[in-house]
Amino acid sequence: MAEWGVRVEGLTDLEDATDDLIERLAAAAMRIVVDLGALTEAGAKKNFVGSHAPGMPHVGGNRPNVVTGYLRRSIGMNVPIQIGSMWQTEVAPTAVYGRRVELGLDPTKSFPYLQPALVDVAVVAPALATSRWNAALS
Repeated sequence: MAEWGVRVEGLTDLEDATDDLIERLAAAAMRIVVDLGALTEAGAKKNFVGSHAPGMPHVGGNRPNVVTGYLRRSIGMNVPIQIGSMWQTEVAPTAVYGRRVELGLDPTKSFPYLQPALVDVAVVAPALATSRWNAALS
């Protein structure tokens, strides 16, 4: 624009403010994913109720029991990764039989622990995200 004899003032300040906003929004997006992942992990672990010794029958309803505790302890959240402008993480068990407990396979009955946690997190996700976005924009 200098070739037209027009001087633009404040452009550097605008660029700096835009860069700062982009960084704050990216940090908020990652924090939302981390918060929701942590809530999902905690909820999945809380969905285990009752306990019994190995080989003994299931006790109490349609929720999983703690037998050795290995499955519940194996539930964890992966480190969040950024793909383009999006963030993602995964919450899952490392126990190889975790899927069988969650979904059930003939003749095993299902005892979901992740799906109910996701349903609970979906209820609070909009408010949590709104709070994080508002903080980033202020």
